[in-house]
Amino acid sequence: RELEQPKEIRTSRKAAHHTFPGPLAGRAVMLRFAWLLAGASAVTQTFYVCNDAGDLDFRGSYDLDEDTHANKPTWTNAQGKTIFAHGPFWYIGDLSPHPVETGYRGVVDCPRNADEPGTDCVYTASKNGREPVPVLSTAPCGGGEL
Repeated sequence: RELEQPKEIRTSRKAAHHTFPGPLAGRAVMLRFAWLLAGASAVTQTFYVCNDAGDLDFRGSYDLDEDTHANKPTWTNAQGKTIFAHGPFWYIGDLSPHPVETGYRGVVDCPRNADEPGTDCVYTASKNGREPVPVLSTAPCGGGEL
């Protein structure tokens, strides 16, 4: 009798790779992308702080970010200061440290639970902010760059 030859084992074939932990996660990402795409034109792309805010790092243009915070859009300026929501309130601060450092909190005439801050919103300085407080606008600052 002839002995059988051992079968060749191929190790180059890789197991299937899944980017998302489950089928619903992929669907959730697609729905979130579609929601952002559909609402992109309705969301303000840039806010401006043109007044002499107590901390000059809070002046300038705040551009819409790709990221969100607490399921709301965020806007960040060149100095890393961000307009963001937490709960029903809007803040301007720094999202990079943990815990987040808030410079200013919207307290008067601010839309609660809105998708973006109102330009009529009056902010108050927190322990990390200084007077005078920033004033948000959707109109570019006059006189060019800050």
